[in-house]
Amino acid sequence: MLKKNFSILIMILVIVGLRGNVFGKDTYTATSTINGIKVNWEYQLNEKNQIENLKCINPVELRGNITIPSALDGKTIISLGSSSFRSATNLTSLTIPSSIKKINYRAFEKCDNLTSVNLGQIEDISFDVFKDCPKLTKIELPKTLKYGADNGIFTGTTKLTSVTFEEGTTEIVRGILKNCKNITKVTIPNSVIKIGSGAFSNSGLTEIKLPNSVKEIDYYAFEKCDNLTSVNLGQIEDISFDVFKDCPKLTKIELPKTLKYGADNGIFTGTTKLTSVTFEEGTTEIVRGILKNCKNITKVTIPNSVIKIGSGAFSNSGLTEIKLPNSVKEIDYYAFENCSNLTKVTILDNCTQIGWFSLYPNKDTVFNNHNDNLTIYCYKDSKISDYAKANNIKYVYLTRTTTEINTEKQKEKEQNKETKPTNITNSNQKPKVEDTTIAKGILPKTGVYMTIVYVIISIFIISFVLYKKYNNYKDVK
Repeated sequence: MLKKNFSILIMILVIVGLRGNVFGKDTYTATSTINGIKVNWEYQLNEKNQIENLKCINPVELRGNITIPSALDGKTIISLGSSSFRSATNLTSLTIPSSIKKINYRAFEKCDNLTSVNLGQIEDISFDVFKDCPKLTKIELPKTLKYGADNGIFTGTTKLTSVTFEEGTTEIVRGILKNCKNITKVTIPNSVIKIGSGAFSNSGLTEIKLPNSVKEIDYYAFEKCDNLTSVNLGQIEDISFDVFKDCPKLTKIELPKTLKYGADNGIFTGTTKLTSVTFEEGTTEIVRGILKNCKNITKVTIPNSVIKIGSGAFSNSGLTEIKLPNSVKEIDYYAFENCSNLTKVTILDNCTQIGWFSLYPNKDTVFNNHNDNLTIYCYKDSKISDYAKANNIKYVYLTRTTTEINTEKQKEKEQNKETKPTNITNSNQKPKVEDTTIAKGILPKTGVYMTIVYVIISIFIISFVLYKKYNNYKDVK
C-alpha cells in the first residue's frame, strides 16, 4: 500500500514538473536608455515571438517625461506586466506606444508625480493600473479600449476631475471610472452603444445624459452614485440588475418607450428617495423587475399603449393602488408579489393571460403574499374574475359603459361579418358610468358563493319542515 501511494506521489510530481515545462514561460532580460537613464527590463515571449508582460526593474530611477519603447531586441512589445512601473515616484509624463495593447494590474500604482498620460491605442486595462496617483488630474481614454476591470482603474486617484472619451468609442468599459469621487460630469460620445458593468459605480456623478446611440447598460453601472440627481436614459433598450442601486439623491426618472429588457433582481434597489417614475407614452411593455424593491413608489400611471406587465415589475414595491388600461393583455408571473400596501387593482377584460393561471389555476403567481384587503376590480365572466375566485382574492365587478358595450357588439359583428347595424340602446338613454368603487349587489368574495349559501339554507329549511310534518304524522297514527 505504501509503495502504491509513493508511486502515485512520484507520478503527480512528474506531471507537475512536465506541466511547468510545457506551460511555463521563460523570463528574458534587456536594457535600454530613456532620458539618459539606463533602464533594466524583464519580459516574456508569446508564440509569435512578441514581448508581453514587460516590467521595469528599476522604476524609481525613471525621471521626467518618458516614452515606453515599442520594441526591444528587435521584438515588438504588446503588453506591460503587473506592477511594471509601480512607485516610479519621479515619473511626471507617460506615453504608451500604439503597439502595446494591454496593461496589467497596478502597473503605474503610486506614481506620485504622474500628471500626464497618453494611452496610445490600448485595448485592455486591468484593475488599479493608476491607483493612488495623486497628481493625475485628467486623462483621455482611446476609442480602442475594449476591456476594463470590475475593481476600478483609478481608485485613490483623488484629484482626477476630467475624463474624456475619444470620439468613435463604442463602449464605456466596465469599472473604468469606478470610485472616482471627483468626476462629477462626463460627456458620452454619440458612438457609444454600451455602458459596461460598474463603469461609473461609486463615482461623483451628479447627472448623466445618454445619447440615443446607447442601447445597453450593464449591472452596477451607476451603483452608489451618492450625488446623482438627474438621469436621461435616451433611447435605452436593455437595463441590467442594480444599475441604479443605492443612489440616495435620485428622486425621479423617466423610462423611455424603447426599453425592452429589465432584470429580475431589480434596477433601483436601495434607491430609497425614488418617488416618481414616468413611463413614456408609446411604451408597450413594463419590463421585468423595473420597479422591484422601490418602497417609495406608491402610484404609477400606465400608458394606454402598454400590452404587457413584465415578471416582477412592481414586486416588493410601495404601490397602494394601480389601474391597468384595457390595452394590457398579459400580466407576467410575480408582477405584484410582496406588495404589502396594495389594496386596489383594476384590470379590464382585455387581459387574458395572467401569471401561470393556465398551468396552476389554484396558485397565486401574480399577487403572492398580498395584503389581506387586496381587492381586484374587474368585469364579470372575465379571466381576471376567474383568477380572483380561484385564488380566494376579494373582487368587485365593474359596470360596463355604453361605449364598451357598443364596442363589444361591433367586434362581434366584425367577427361574424355582419353588415346590418343593430340598435343597442335607446337614443335618449344616458351612458352608464363605470363604477370603480363597488358593483351593485356584489361585494368582495360574493357572487357565486352567495348563491350556493342561499341554496344550502333553502334545502335546510325544506328538510326541517318535512321532518316536522313527518313527526306530526307519526303522532296521529
